Amino acid sequence: MPENQQLEPITVSELLNKLNLSLKNNFKDILVVGELSGFKVYSSGHAYFSLKDKSDALVKCVMFHFHKRGVNFVPKDGLEVSINAEANIYFPRGDLQLVVSKITEHGRGSLYEQFEALKRKLDSEGVFNKKQDRPLPLPFVRSVGVVSSLGAAALHDVLTTLKRRTPHINITIYPSLVQGEMAPEKLISALLRADQENHDAILLVRGGGSIEDLWAFNDEKLARTISELKTFIISGVGHEVDFTISDLVANHRAPTPTAAAEIVSQSTMQYLNDIGTLINTLHKFKENQINNRYQKLDILTAKLVSPEIYLKIQTHNLLSLKQSLIERVSKIESQKRTQLKDLQKDLNFEIQTKTRDFSKRLALAVSGLIFPSSIYAQNNEKLNGLVSQLQLLHDKHRSIHMSRLKSVFTNLNSEFEKKLMVCRNIATQLISNLKAYNPKGVLSRGFSIVYDSEGKLIKSAHEVGIGDLIKIEFVDSELQAEAISKNN
Repeated sequence: MPENQQLEPITVSELLNKLNLSLKNNFKDILVVGELSGFKVYSSGHAYFSLKDKSDALVKCVMFHFHKRGVNFVPKDGLEVSINAEANIYFPRGDLQLVVSKITEHGRGSLYEQFEALKRKLDSEGVFNKKQDRPLPLPFVRSVGVVSSLGAAALHDVLTTLKRRTPHINITIYPSLVQGEMAPEKLISALLRADQENHDAILLVRGGGSIEDLWAFNDEKLARTISELKTFIISGVGHEVDFTISDLVANHRAPTPTAAAEIVSQSTMQYLNDIGTLINTLHKFKENQINNRYQKLDILTAKLVSPEIYLKIQTHNLLSLKQSLIERVSKIESQKRTQLKDLQKDLNFEIQTKTRDFSKRLALAVSGLIFPSSIYAQNNEKLNGLVSQLQLLHDKHRSIHMSRLKSVFTNLNSEFEKKLMVCRNIATQLISNLKAYNPKGVLSRGFSIVYDSEGKLIKSAHEVGIGDLIKIEFVDSELQAEAISKNN
């Protein structure tokens, strides 16, 4: 630039815009390798972190939430990664930052592609379908084989979990390498040995690590061996975010080794819990039944009346019924006697009335007329005939009423006998029932009744204490005793 040419001043915003435009033109799509530092995800879902290298050079990075969803591993500080990004200037502070669109573990790309290729191959051959995910074949697991590395934390976690949850399970350890080039062959050998021992389940476990550390569990030969095993196998390799081919080909995948141990002991724990629940239910049912029986016994005992009192009550009822029946019969007899007297009065009145009427007519005829002897004799004969008819009528009515009266007395006597017979039958049945329900009736059959010192009936040995005085009643006598011991 010529010395006499003056520079045209620009604002800070203009400077930042020019720098930003230059960065977008020259660093639009770059691939940067470095070490993660300060990785943090905020509530918005965006991730902010720095990328540095061994010379401590550092650049700030941001990864928006819609790009972060594609990350298939857990980013951690100190992890070496590769990022696809675009460089720009953050305007408020003029800071250089990288807007990240993709992040992968450095060196993982080729391994991941191998993983996906093997996964597609085995899936197309139906290897994954041979051992579809299903529950344990037995409700009560008794024997388990564990394939892992001796001294590994994963093996320690599995053994601790099994001994704590299901100490009765027989555990056999099949040691093997779990990392390195020789690991797949060692794992296959250990699995085949375990498969021959008729275990209820086999646990294939290893702790977490990088994709390189877990790569032995992505071996094709190992996957095919697992698919042919006859024993139920649970794969618990790495952490929850780690997936291996062995997870996909096993009968069941556990997110961690500890989870694998919990799964194999879950059915046993559930079985034992069910037994405990059933026992508790049976105990409660038994207690409820006993309480119900005691309640019914208390109710029946409360309703039970002394035989002497019950007999007195029924005797009183019988006498009352008899007295009521006698009074009713007497009342009916009195009514019939009154009716008979009224009939007799009516009959006598009718006879007297007719007699007086004929006497008047006869006197009038005698006093007013002089009858020839033949007429007199004829009328006298008629008069005698009428008198005879009146006498016959009187006797007939009297006989009819007497017959009715006898019939009434006969019916009353028959009804009284029937009522009396019913009362006798009721009394006999009541006496029989009293004898049958008399609690002291069992004494004649060899039983005895026990009372406390206050004369209260003792129903259970729990009501008697050591040293208590008790009274024992037999059929012929009573005796006093003292409780000296109790047998539960």
